[in-house]
Amino acid sequence: MKKLICLGMILASTSLLATPVSGTIGGNVNTENTDMKSVKEITLQGKAVKAVKIETETTEVQFGTVVIGKYSTANVPFKVTGEPNSDVKLTAIIEDINGAGANVTISGVPSDAIKLTEVGKDVDMVLVYTPKNTGEELNTTLTLTATYQ
Repeated sequence: MKKLICLGMILASTSLLATPVSGTIGGNVNTENTDMKSVKEITLQGKAVKAVKIETETTEVQFGTVVIGKYSTANVPFKVTGEPNSDVKLTAIIEDINGAGANVTISGVPSDAIKLTEVGKDVDMVLVYTPKNTGEELNTTLTLTATYQ
């Protein structure tokens, strides 16, 4: 009988000290803890468009021999094509702005974005070369860029 009372006291004291556990003992404990996981939904949006292109037959401009104080003009027509009803920003940059390229001015390229139509948009760029120094040689590149806005 003493053994039975001792065994009862041991079992009673063990159950008083035990911590309750939810889930399966010996496996994963399933708890609901929102600090362990965070979920954020992010909306993704986009639009597939036709590639924007600059089309021109002009690949080189020859201003010829120009007297200092005079100028030579070249018209460079080009067409911008791409997604109809899209806005496109045009830029024209002369690479050699510290040399003779600084003596070339560009006009006809809109500073604001243009709206493309079904057939694209025609642009008439005008280049004017006005040399400043004797012996000056113009040998540079003009880069046209069209970018969707």
